[in-house]
Amino acid sequence: MSSDLEDLKSACRASKIRSDSEIIAEGESLWLAGIAIPTEEGYLGLSMAEGHSVIFSQSSILEVEKNHGHYLVRVRAGSSAVVRQEATVTLRSQSCECNGTAARTVARTNTGTGTGSAGKTTGPILVDCHITCSLEDFCEDYVDDRGYWRQICIPLLKCSTACGPY
Repeated sequence: MSSDLEDLKSACRASKIRSDSEIIAEGESLWLAGIAIPTEEGYLGLSMAEGHSVIFSQSSILEVEKNHGHYLVRVRAGSSAVVRQEATVTLRSQSCECNGTAARTVARTNTGTGTGSAGKTTGPILVDCHITCSLEDFCEDYVDDRGYWRQICIPLLKCSTACGPY
């Protein structure tokens, strides 16, 4: 029993307890995880998934751990980063396809409004495709070898093709 008690005491003293002022000075943070990638001096980067990487300033790092060949990196929330998402795509002309339908030019027709112009064609409208992208954070729970829980966040660049008259 006393050896278990000593193990518990040792484990509790092994981690440094941070003061309130240290915690406040550190501010909010988030965890990233991945495999190291080449970067410029002063920056570090992680490959988070095939074709997806994040590069951040070394000065934004608060803590680093290695687990199963991956680096777990805690960075200050609000830090600037470069998010790269690489994918192979097929380049198309302006008449690309959206949802299986080729883009086209269509005629616009006025509907009856009581002004006598109902049913008249007023001119072409270009129906074409465009790509829109937004940055979204995807976060999931992660438990390391020691049983520590973290929420790992992955900044994802999500892109989609949309069609519409312009």
